[in-house]
Amino acid sequence: MQPNLTPAPPVQSTPAQSAPAQPAPSRTPVFQPERTYPPERPAAPVQPRYSGPNSGVIVWSGQLERGAAVQIDGDRPSTGSISGALPGVPVIVEITPSDIAVAEAPGPGNDWKRISIRSRKNRHSVVTIRWRIL
Repeated sequence: MQPNLTPAPPVQSTPAQSAPAQPAPSRTPVFQPERTYPPERPAAPVQPRYSGPNSGVIVWSGQLERGAAVQIDGDRPSTGSISGALPGVPVIVEITPSDIAVAEAPGPGNDWKRISIRSRKNRHSVVTIRWRIL
């Protein structure tokens, strides 16, 4: 035999039994600092593709004292006279005569347009700088 299962009658609440709906206690809002974002960088200018020669020669002539440096920026030397210029793209350089050394090589920090050379001897000199694109 199965027990008689009948649902229990619904419980009716009287106004005295139920508490009136109360608003939720107000909370102090938590303020967070405003987010800051780094400013947008403008798009890097598009460099035109290099279409010049793959190698070249710069000839500098002038008086160069021992330990003194000559800076060649583009086609302008700090002293002496020059013919030729660096192309403004990554290059490797070779200098003659051998008693002239590179004090500052062309690189990204100078837009591949500047080179400084230094003499190890006092001399009136002709310096040949051969460059080749990497």
